[in-house]
Amino acid sequence: MTTENDPESGDADAHVHREDGTDGIGVTVERVYPLRSEDDSPVARRFDLTPAQASAIETALETGYFAVPRACTASDVAEELGIGKSAFLERLRRGQARLLAGLFP
Repeated sequence: MTTENDPESGDADAHVHREDGTDGIGVTVERVYPLRSEDDSPVARRFDLTPAQASAIETALETGYFAVPRACTASDVAEELGIGKSAFLERLRRGQARLLAGLFP
C-alpha cells in the first residue's frame, strides 16, 4: 500500500493506493500531534498537554488540591512545583481546558 499527498501545498489529505494498482480509500488528516518525549504520560499525549500543564494537574491531584474540602491551597501546589501561584493557576486552567475539550469536542 502506498500513499500520496501534496506536501508543497500543505494539503493534509492523502489517497491510499492498493498494491494491485486499484485505488484504495481517501484519508483526511484531522489533527497532527506534536512529537513528544517518551517521558510524557499517555494522558499528556492524548490530550496534547504541555509537560508543565500535565505536571500542574498531576501535582494538584496528588497533593489533594481537588479534594473536598481541599487538602492544600494553590500556593501550596505552586510551592511544590517551584513556581508562582498565578503560574500554577494558569497552567491548571489551560490544562483542564484541554482535557475537557478532548472529552467534549
